[in-house]
Amino acid sequence: MVAVVVFLDLLAQLGVPLEAWAAYWAGLNLMYVLGWCGVATLLAVRRPDEPIALLGCVTLAAFGSTFSDAAEVLRATSPWSGPIQIWSLLGSAALMPFFYLFPDGRFVPRWTRWLAGAWVAACAVAYLSPPGTVLNSNGPLFLPLTLAGFLSVTATQVYRYWWVSSALQRHQAKWVVAGFVVAFGSFYVDVGLVLPRTNGVDTGSALARAAAETALPLTQLLIPLAVVIAILRYRLWDIDALINRALVYGALSACIVVLYVGVVGYLGAVFHTSDTFGVSLAATGLVAVLLQPVRQRLQQVVNHLLYGERDGPLRGALASRPAPGRG
Repeated sequence: MVAVVVFLDLLAQLGVPLEAWAAYWAGLNLMYVLGWCGVATLLAVRRPDEPIALLGCVTLAAFGSTFSDAAEVLRATSPWSGPIQIWSLLGSAALMPFFYLFPDGRFVPRWTRWLAGAWVAACAVAYLSPPGTVLNSNGPLFLPLTLAGFLSVTATQVYRYWWVSSALQRHQAKWVVAGFVVAFGSFYVDVGLVLPRTNGVDTGSALARAAAETALPLTQLLIPLAVVIAILRYRLWDIDALINRALVYGALSACIVVLYVGVVGYLGAVFHTSDTFGVSLAATGLVAVLLQPVRQRLQQVVNHLLYGERDGPLRGALASRPAPGRG
């Protein structure tokens, strides 16, 4: 709560009206909820005869409509807090089992049904425990539990991909695993690393917190987006190319942040200056100079990881073609 008050004070010092931030925050939450529920509605309309699509519809609608800041406020203040809590429990409890069952509605390996049952039981305990207790969903144990569930789902999908899935199912799995990993990875970066370090009383902390609060709901939308593409239009785009770009520009963004923070800290320590604008300007110039060489190097590394010695899908396809005969 103290961090939120400090953040709002910093926004006021920066000249950002509280009403403007409230409208932005409300719009962001509305977009998040509509994104999840819109995908759920699309699945129900387009695939009413597929059990896994209907399970996904319920899961996405329940999880997306309750896993947001607005839902937290309603759950704490609304007279409908009881039904909202049950609906939230349904969304969280169904999320992991849905991905254990995806894409064919079978538990693979078969013992993952016990993991699904354990996850449902843990969610029931977490959501029905009194607030402030260790076992509550806002307690210290639920975040590591969610991480364990995320890792188990990822491992299950990888096992399916290599040992069980057909060619079509592998294509679907690429979408789901990519969306799942990016969404949950960004969640733990934001919640575990960024937000706890944005409690300062400076402008940088306010901007970092605003960026994290914006990125968190937007990256979570990758989960329903990946699911709907995998179920409805799995050949709509080339997932390999998207994974390539996501790895390159995700790593590039991380390098830029690390480089910028390192340069600012180094220059500030060397020159002992209070001119943060000058130091930031120098760091920005250095980052701009190094941006293209770093991007090219990252592109080479990612191409090697994805395509081996071919350095790209087109070169690999051309290399595999027989040489044209002479006429």
